[in-house]
Amino acid sequence: MIDDRPLLPSPEDSSQKFPLSLKERVEPRLVLLTVLAFLVIIILAPFRPLLKWIILGLLVTIFFVLGRLGWRQTLARFLVFLPLLIFLVVAVFLFPERGEAGLSRPVAAEILVRSLLAWLVLMGASGCLDFQGLIQAGEAWRLPPFFLALLALTGRYLPLMSEELNRQHRSLKLRWGEKIPWSRRIYLLKALLSHNFFLLLRRAQKIHQSLLSRSFSGKWVLTSKRTLTWSEWLWLGILLILVGGAWWWS
Repeated sequence: MIDDRPLLPSPEDSSQKFPLSLKERVEPRLVLLTVLAFLVIIILAPFRPLLKWIILGLLVTIFFVLGRLGWRQTLARFLVFLPLLIFLVVAVFLFPERGEAGLSRPVAAEILVRSLLAWLVLMGASGCLDFQGLIQAGEAWRLPPFFLALLALTGRYLPLMSEELNRQHRSLKLRWGEKIPWSRRIYLLKALLSHNFFLLLRRAQKIHQSLLSRSFSGKWVLTSKRTLTWSEWLWLGILLILVGGAWWWS
């Protein structure tokens, strides 16, 4: 007896059995515009009054919670921010009050608050937007193809960069042993990260040039053809008002 059921499930059945994740449901252009708007407000808005920053902190926290990052992902992203956080905490609590020659405590505290909010925005964006969505939004906005190519290839080779860093770390442990001073470890980590990052960009540039020599069209993902809904346009209008208010206050 021949079964007349389709080999592949229909989109309706797939959506019922496997609900779309947040990255698939949210428009990438909307997420990227929200991130840019939050960063502009954090940079331009004056530090007084404090109530404004409490409200902004609540909005950023809600955006971070919507990212739905696991505790491992949150910890890994927070460790990248940890050196700057330590420097700012030391500047706030250990350094005495200074005049024009140095960094005063109010200024250091303001930088600390702005940095924490900006990092929460970026961490929340990583939960709502992946590399493919970022490239999709960039192609919809007609960003330079070279920039999108570097971004796409860099995201493709990030796992290889992680494996290379682990291999270099193991070789350093075998060479130096376990008795490496913390200052030396931080210096080596900075050198390894910068070296591998620029090596990754150089590799991505060479691959992009080789693709162009083989008549590559420059399209990495299918550009979104969906028009924004009225609620999404309303949210963009609210963001525009917030950015304009921050610009006026600054």
